[in-house]
Amino acid sequence: MPSSLYPTFRVQIGSSSLEKEELDIIDIAIRASMDSAPGHFESTIKLDEKAGNFSKDDNVVVSLGYDKDGSKDLRTVFTGKVESISNTGPKTMVVSPLTKLYNLRIDRFYNNQYAGDIVKDLAKESQIEVDTASNGIKLPSYVIDRHKNAFEHISELASLCGFDFYTMNEGKLVFKEYKPSSPHIIEYGKNILDIQLADQTPPGESVRVTGSSPAGTKGEDKYYWMTKKNVEDKASSGLDQLLIRNMAVKDSITAKAVSDAALKRLKASTTLKVTIMGDEKIMLGDTVMIQNVPQTSLNGEFQVRELEHIFTKTEGFTTELTCKGEGKGGGSSQ
Repeated sequence: MPSSLYPTFRVQIGSSSLEKEELDIIDIAIRASMDSAPGHFESTIKLDEKAGNFSKDDNVVVSLGYDKDGSKDLRTVFTGKVESISNTGPKTMVVSPLTKLYNLRIDRFYNNQYAGDIVKDLAKESQIEVDTASNGIKLPSYVIDRHKNAFEHISELASLCGFDFYTMNEGKLVFKEYKPSSPHIIEYGKNILDIQLADQTPPGESVRVTGSSPAGTKGEDKYYWMTKKNVEDKASSGLDQLLIRNMAVKDSITAKAVSDAALKRLKASTTLKVTIMGDEKIMLGDTVMIQNVPQTSLNGEFQVRELEHIFTKTEGFTTELTCKGEGKGGGSSQ
């Protein structure tokens, strides 16, 4: 990093705009994930005594970036609301809009609806803005009940469709299939500070999907209680089989769609933990190209599934990524 390039930030809390130069900063941590809950997307911001002016539910926008020769290049990395303010120190906890889904428990029946339409309905009920909600699988019927909250229901729908479910940096909900995008280049010896193989074991070699039984097998409009046949689909073959059982799978068409989506996920079984020089441009769901790592299996294209931006006095600005892909060892220019 050039000597004239300095990490910086801006934190907008309510009507207050807080700049790095104005504060005795302790640290900032922005965490985002599409694989963990609760706290799916949260930020802990430790600031000076000005934090005493903040209130619960204040809107928060956190921007990170660099100051190059007095010109700031900042990008929004998190949008949310103040959840709590510590009484024992200058610590403020800020949470993602997705946490509203934890509080929504309703009973609702959907007939012949796409998964994406159900997600949009739940987001509307929770007053969450939607960036993208792709159709996904068309479900003959789907029951929402108050035994699960809306976050759990959407997570289940995402699993059935093979979709990702998360929020954008601006706090809007995303529900869609991963499609590789123009990759961010992450290169050993340049911006990679540490890289580790977290997991390379697929959860199975094949997929078996079973649904409600008895169920119809000749289309979504059949009366399911009129047959004794089980709904089932198998994708690929192998001794180590991943079994998916879900009562929302009520016909062979849905079963096949679920098994195809699950098999595609099985192939992306290599998980990497990568620490890089702070990069505010990388977002959840983005594609990264890892290059020139001596262990060639760690090179190639991966999807960012978790990230953490960390800003401290001692360490400066770093970004920690959890990436997943097929790990074929491509992407090396050596």
